[in-house]
Amino acid sequence: MKSIAWIWKKKEFHQTVVEGYRAVISRFPERIVVINANQPVEEVTEAILNVLSERFPNQFGNL
Repeated sequence: MKSIAWIWKKKEFHQTVVEGYRAVISRFPERIVVINANQPVEEVTEAILNVLSERFPNQFGNL
């Protein structure tokens, strides 16, 4: 039977990445916007465009 240890290593790697992003979000809350990507693509797109137009009105104000 083939070992499935690689699955746990992969899961641990992804957990480490998630924790790293959470640390960056905590450290720079004024610079990072979290957008829930577990929504329909249209809602994710709208959220991104809203953030861009709010943060960069000269470049994206007419979105």
